[in-house]
Amino acid sequence: MNLAFAPLWSTLWEAAPWLPAMDALRLVRHASWALVCAAMALALCRRLPRLRAYHLHRRPWLPLAIALWACVPGVWGLAYWLGLAFQIPSLLATLWAANYLANAFLFPQWHAGAEAARAAPRRIWDRIGLAMLLVLGWLLLLDTFALLPWSVYRLGFAPVAGLVLLLVAVLPGVVGGGAAWRSNRGALLFLLALLLFMPTRWPTGNALDAVLDPGLWLYLHWLAWRRWRPT
Repeated sequence: MNLAFAPLWSTLWEAAPWLPAMDALRLVRHASWALVCAAMALALCRRLPRLRAYHLHRRPWLPLAIALWACVPGVWGLAYWLGLAFQIPSLLATLWAANYLANAFLFPQWHAGAEAARAAPRRIWDRIGLAMLLVLGWLLLLDTFALLPWSVYRLGFAPVAGLVLLLVAVLPGVVGGGAAWRSNRGALLFLLALLLFMPTRWPTGNALDAVLDPGLWLYLHWLAWRRWRPT
């Protein structure tokens, strides 16, 4: 490497990572798990026929109870045990869960708009974004088992990593205009997750943890199968 560019390279890729404040991390863990668990409970109420028979998917009491359970501190709380196995949900998963709950209980007109967008032909940015997250998850899985010659996860701590992902997030809006975001709620949530990550560094200080986690990655596989399966 040219020595003239060595300081710039060190600043962008090798500088000490900026980590989130530890006193706020506990609150972030409880809030994230509360939203994700409440959304999962609502999804089960909508999918399982026996629960739908009791109209639980139209009432907020069960998701609210699950969310309150996740907020309980210590070993009696749901977030404690989930945190031991899965750490903290990504910001993208948290925003996705919050959007799902808002569609169900606060702004049902958003849900109607999402259904209309679902009926329309899928835009190319929807497929590209979903494919990129799936590939990123597989790379991180291979990195976990040390099957790659370099560490993909380590790159997420670089100061420039969040900026690179932010440029990727705004690309659909630059190329496709505002319609690319209006027709694809996932792309907008991806952008919001990065905008929230930049000043806060939640949840771990790693930009990759802000946009992907194991649970979200598995859900994206199911989502890809639903969208791309032959009809």
